[in-house]
Amino acid sequence: MDMDMISLSLKHGTQTLHRSLDQHIMLSRLMSNSLSLSEYQDTLYCLYAWHKSIETILYSQNVLNLGLRMQPKHPQILRDIQNISSLEDDTDLTLNIQELKQISLVEKLGLIYVIEGATLGGLILGPKIAKTLKRKDITNYYSIYGATTRENFVHNMKVLDEYISSSAQQQLCIKSAQSGFAMLESVFNKKLILSAA
Repeated sequence: MDMDMISLSLKHGTQTLHRSLDQHIMLSRLMSNSLSLSEYQDTLYCLYAWHKSIETILYSQNVLNLGLRMQPKHPQILRDIQNISSLEDDTDLTLNIQELKQISLVEKLGLIYVIEGATLGGLILGPKIAKTLKRKDITNYYSIYGATTRENFVHNMKVLDEYISSSAQQQLCIKSAQSGFAMLESVFNKKLILSAA
């Protein structure tokens, strides 16, 4: 079968959503020299809600059996939040993950692409935030893999390329990745509404 590698198809299939998310105020302000601690904390709350919800589903035996090099990110985000202040009850941001509980392994791989891809952006964001806010103790999330970040991502994409073997699987994986981006954007939008209320 003549099929693009899934990693390239995922990149192309999510490009518009990825760009839109990068330009969202909750993320784009992380690169601003005027970023405040409270603004950063608001973004961390959103990332925590999104990661915790999705990672509850992702860390299942069928995923772990693939040999992906990954670990849950939400404990590191929680650590960053707690280094700023105590975690508030942000249950309003929790995602409804009932429909995610029944997703296939291929769909899980689409979500993993989004989550693990974010670690690459963290290589730039983490040092920038630490410099702007003059604190290194609140960017643990961005350096979760340290020096092996790129190596882990390449390895994980090879696993996806080896596992996804049909055009139908490819489309399902891309659709799931797109929903991952959309879910994070919905959490960001909800946070903006709650903050304005």
